[in-house]
Amino acid sequence: MNKRGVSPLIVSVLLVGLTFVVGIVVIGFGTDIQKLSIENQETDLEVLGWVQFSAYYKDASCTPEANHHCYRLLIVNNEDLPINFIVKTNSLLGKEISGPDEYFLGPYEQKVFNINYSSSLGNESVFAEVDPVVKKE
Repeated sequence: MNKRGVSPLIVSVLLVGLTFVVGIVVIGFGTDIQKLSIENQETDLEVLGWVQFSAYYKDASCTPEANHHCYRLLIVNNEDLPINFIVKTNSLLGKEISGPDEYFLGPYEQKVFNINYSSSLGNESVFAEVDPVVKKE
């Protein structure tokens, strides 16, 4: 019997190509869904570029809410416009994001904020990221 089949090399190339196309399609749908969810938020926010501000850890002498840990953060607005801030508390166990409505500074204002975060993040290797935002009017 003389049976002819598809070469293993051709099958491999076709499988790699098919995988590539499926990956592109999935990434495309994921990007569209992410854009829609960001656009449909109740508070329309725009991340500012080239805004000068400072953030410093003050200490951990604050009173946490129930089932939370806390730290104190000094944020200094070095701009002549009011700015809201998003504070991301990170640890080896995860991340928690605090919204911009909680952290607001007027022009050239500075303030010490008590940052509460879930005790599920633990209390070791905790660090914060601070991002400025402005509300679109």
